[in-house]
Amino acid sequence: MKRPIELRTNWYEDVLPYPMPVCVITSQDHDGRPNLGAYSLVFPWSSPRSKPQIVVQCRHTSGTLKNIQKTGEFVLNYVPQAFLKDVLAVGRNHPDEVDKLALTRFTLAPSEKVEVPRLQEAIFCVECILDQIIYPTPHQGNLIATMVHAVMEEDLLEMDKRERLSQADLAIFFGYESGHYFFCPTGEPLSLPIRPDLEAEKDKAPLSWEAEAEALLREVPSLFRKNVRRAIEKQLRQEGKEHVTAEDMRRLRRQME
Repeated sequence: MKRPIELRTNWYEDVLPYPMPVCVITSQDHDGRPNLGAYSLVFPWSSPRSKPQIVVQCRHTSGTLKNIQKTGEFVLNYVPQAFLKDVLAVGRNHPDEVDKLALTRFTLAPSEKVEVPRLQEAIFCVECILDQIIYPTPHQGNLIATMVHAVMEEDLLEMDKRERLSQADLAIFFGYESGHYFFCPTGEPLSLPIRPDLEAEKDKAPLSWEAEAEALLREVPSLFRKNVRRAIEKQLRQEGKEHVTAEDMRRLRRQME
């Protein structure tokens, strides 16, 4: 039986087990002095490749927001769990004159597309250019920015996603209670096939395809092409065929319309 709960200020950090990423944002003022801030409300805003955007929720008084208002640039840095204490150190309120970098084991490295430096210890970094700031309340500014460059540790890029998630050792933030912050490690990711019916087909020998059929398949967006190929081959195997023709492709397309 479920009970209603009260949505309080910062509801996402209170009772609800609301998952949020762990991110350190680097920014700098007009004099080039760097600033580090810990953030968890960083989520996709726009997904097209032509305009990949993120949204970051900030307090209106934060040094991060003030710097980005002035320079229009920042970097998202995602660090492994080994640096969570450093993340907490820059997440606390400090006077403007405090050098947050000196409170941590982080070191700065040059970025590629923005003047703001990234963190050398980050597993992956995303360089961002500010598009606009929305003020949903007088005390909050939501930054909407375009991602202009991203880098990841080379050895992670060479792994498949299951191993990459495990080795990256990232953490998810779940808020606080009784004077403690709560994090959940990525650990061993649970992997479930998107299409179990197609998963059973993947180990079977592929059918041969005529050139025109392959050309029609290339019209399918690359994200879906592999699954479409498997689905077509599954259907044709059930029909007792060993070769995929352009006419088969057109016929199956008409059946799906």
